[in-house]
Amino acid sequence: MILKPYPWYAFPKLASAAIQEASALTQAPVALVALAAVSAMSAACQDRVRIRRLPRLEGPVNTYTLVVALSGERKSATDALFGSGFRKVEKVLAAEHDKARNKRLAEMAIWTSRCKVINRRIEEAQKKDLPTAELQEELESLLLQKPTALKCPSWLLGDASADAIMSRLHRWPSAALLSDEAGAIFASRTVHNLGLLNKLWDEGIIQVDRVSRESYVVRDAKLTAGLMVQPAVMDRFLQRHGMLARSSGFLARFFIASPLSTQGTRFINPFYGSTEALCAFERRVVELLSETVKLSAAGQLEAATLEFDAEAQAVWNTFHDTVEAQLGQNGFLADVADNAAKIAENAARLAGIFHFFEGEKGLITAATMRMAVEIATWHLLEFKSLFGAAAQFSPTMLHANRLESWLRYFAEKGVREVKQRHILQFGPNELRKKNRLEPALHLLASEGKIAGEIRNGTTWVILKFATMASPGARSF
Repeated sequence: MILKPYPWYAFPKLASAAIQEASALTQAPVALVALAAVSAMSAACQDRVRIRRLPRLEGPVNTYTLVVALSGERKSATDALFGSGFRKVEKVLAAEHDKARNKRLAEMAIWTSRCKVINRRIEEAQKKDLPTAELQEELESLLLQKPTALKCPSWLLGDASADAIMSRLHRWPSAALLSDEAGAIFASRTVHNLGLLNKLWDEGIIQVDRVSRESYVVRDAKLTAGLMVQPAVMDRFLQRHGMLARSSGFLARFFIASPLSTQGTRFINPFYGSTEALCAFERRVVELLSETVKLSAAGQLEAATLEFDAEAQAVWNTFHDTVEAQLGQNGFLADVADNAAKIAENAARLAGIFHFFEGEKGLITAATMRMAVEIATWHLLEFKSLFGAAAQFSPTMLHANRLESWLRYFAEKGVREVKQRHILQFGPNELRKKNRLEPALHLLASEGKIAGEIRNGTTWVILKFATMASPGARSF
C-alpha cells in the first residue's frame, strides 16, 4: 500500500460528512470506509445517469471497488452503515411483492384454465373434422394476454456466483455485488468468468445459453461491485489467476485499496457525535431507489447523460493526457498500464456519481471533477504500489508520504504545529536525519499541506491538513 493518507476530504459534502461519521463510529481504515460509500453511491445512481467524457464517448457510471484488509477491520460494520438504505427499500418492496403475488397467482390460474378450455375445444373440433381457425385465433389472442411476471426490484447481492448474478439481472437489470467477506467470490466459479464481470462493468450485452432451461439475453444491465477480502485470500487468487486477472483487464477496472490496519489504535473512545450525516446519506439512497422504482413502473426509466462544463472538461482532458503520457516505454505508469488506461474513465464515472448523488443540476463543474481526479489518482498510485515497480517511486516521494501519514495522525488528534526538532527525535525512523527530512518537508510544503515558521530560533512545522478532528491549537 502507499503511505499517502486517503483523501476523504475530496469527497463532496454529503458523502464526506458520512465518511467522517462512519470513520469515527467504526474506527475502520478511512480508505475502507470511503470505498463503502463509493459503492453505495454507485449502486444508487447507476440506473439513472450516464457520463459523456467526449463527444460520441459515453458510458455508465457504475464502479468496482476492492479493499484488501485483515479480519477484524470492521468491514461488516462499515458495510451495514452504507447498505442500510438498500435494505430498507428492499424490505418495503418485498412486502408489496408478496401482496401482488397472490393477485397474480389468481390471474394466472384463471388464464391457464381458459387456455385449457380452448385447447379442449380445438381437440374436439379436430376429432369431428370441424374448422378450428376461429378457435386458434382466440387461443393466440389469449396467449398474448398472459399475466406478466412480477418484477420485484432488488439490488443487493452477497457472495453470488456468475449464474446467480445473471439470473438476478434478468429479473431486474441492476445489482450491487456488495460483500464484506468476498472470499467465496474469489474462490468460486465466478472468478473463472472474468469476462462476464468485465462486460457488466462496460454495460455489454450478454447472451445466456442454457440447455435445461430457457435461454435469455441481458441488455443494459448495471453492476456495482464493492468487495472486501482478506490478504491471504487475495494472495491465493493472485497466485492462481493473477496473470489472467491482469491481462483480461479485470483488476484494472477496480478502485483498489490495501489500507494500513487500525487494530491496536482503536481504544475506548465513546462516539458522542451525532449520526446526522449517515442518516442524510441513507435518506438520499432511499430517495434515489424509490424514484427509480416509480420511473420503472411507469415505463419512464431512462438514464440521463451527464456532461462536463468547459472547465471541467479541461480538467478531465488534462488528467487523461497526463496519465497517457506516462504509459509509454519507461514511463512511470508503464508497469500498470492496464489500470492507468482506465483511470480517467473511472474518474469521470466518479464525478458523475458525485454530481447526481449530491443533487446537483446542469453540467458537472470543475470542482467536482477535481475531487474525482484526486481520489482516482490516489487509487492509481495504490494500484502501482501493489502491482507495479515500487522502485520507480523517488525516495523523497516515499519519505514525504511517510511523513504526511505520521503528521496526519497527530493532526487528527487536534495538533496544529510540531517542532522540526521533535520530528528528528521522535518521527519515523527513516526521517531522523536532516538530509532526508528536509526534502520531504519541502515537498509537502510545495503541495500546500504544511508551512514552516521560525519563532525564537525554533523551526515549527504548521499542519494545514483537512482533518476529521475538531479545531484546536495543540502543539509540541
